[in-house]
Amino acid sequence: MQPIRQFKPDGATDVFDWGVTFSNANAVLLSIDGEHGTFLNHASDKTYLIVSGSVVFYVEEEMFHCDSPSCFVIEKGKKHKMIGAVAKLVCISEPPFDPKSEDILNT
Repeated sequence: MQPIRQFKPDGATDVFDWGVTFSNANAVLLSIDGEHGTFLNHASDKTYLIVSGSVVFYVEEEMFHCDSPSCFVIEKGKKHKMIGAVAKLVCISEPPFDPKSEDILNT
């Protein structure tokens, strides 16, 4: 079994990567308390399972408020950002996340 890889892409987010990737998807756990920047993924649809807390998603120019437990999908090619309030989310990327396919627009 691989160790869990933890990293901090911005000041508000911790990512816990189990290293589990299937042929068509992978998943990580996010812990967010604050703003998680603005991103645009060209290859992967992302499904967020909000396990605890609440998250405000901004997709293109629309705002969506999600409390736990809930689910939210962001299609590839959509500019998006998240603001979490002591939130834990599972992010499932289909196909598996590749950082080369994601533009960081700001953090």
